[in-house]
Amino acid sequence: MHTIDYLREALPRHPELRETLELHIALLEVRATVDPPAPPSLPLGVAETRLAQGEPLLNAVTLTPNWNDLARIFTGICNAAAAHRPDEADALRELAKLADNPDELREAITEHLANRAHPVRRPASAVPGGATLLDFTLNQTLHPFLSAYARAWQSLASRETWYRSWCPICGGPADMAALLPAGGARQLLCARCDAEWQAPRGACPFCSETRPGHLGYIASQDGAYRLYTCDTCRRYLKTIDLRELARPVQLPAERILTVGMDLMAISSGYQSV
Repeated sequence: MHTIDYLREALPRHPELRETLELHIALLEVRATVDPPAPPSLPLGVAETRLAQGEPLLNAVTLTPNWNDLARIFTGICNAAAAHRPDEADALRELAKLADNPDELREAITEHLANRAHPVRRPASAVPGGATLLDFTLNQTLHPFLSAYARAWQSLASRETWYRSWCPICGGPADMAALLPAGGARQLLCARCDAEWQAPRGACPFCSETRPGHLGYIASQDGAYRLYTCDTCRRYLKTIDLRELARPVQLPAERILTVGMDLMAISSGYQSV
């Protein structure tokens, strides 16, 4: 099931999340208007070398989207978010002007993928974790393009070639995880491209902390959800335990349906990606 259908079906069951779900459904509708071309093939030897060196397969230099499509999606994301976030509508409309300056938009994308601060970043209190509006809109805009690479290149990164804390496709951080039914291995979900990969459960997925007493988790009453925390980097990771569920799960949709866990973590002093 596609993420947008999963969220539409969830609406009647989660009236308390109506505003959040309607926002993300609108954003998904904008993202669905672009059909990125298939990424170029990546020679197996090149992929193996990059992964062995701890380098993701994709970076800002090798990303070659249709920039007209990207600018159109960026504008659409800003407008859709403004329609659902009236308190930040003015800031979002101002941000949308980036699409009129291709060089500045490319610079913002390069900085975003490299996790460096860009001058036009501004606070966005409505975005869980204190992310900025630029982070939020660029993440939504880039998703169709990055996820195309993830679908094409996912098979190149197996547990034997990649067992690290960051995404093997785009280098992004995880913002959701699942404990797999067979043995409870940790499967991470990239916040940028939705690639999935396995990483150690006994280490923080952000700073690699492993010392006892620095890592913890809080489980939901039914045991299906866990909020993992790290007191070293003050980050958190939402996790769904598939061993406790009989229903099918769509991880990209679960990151939205678990927004309450974000608020709980943030109120306790932890930060998202």
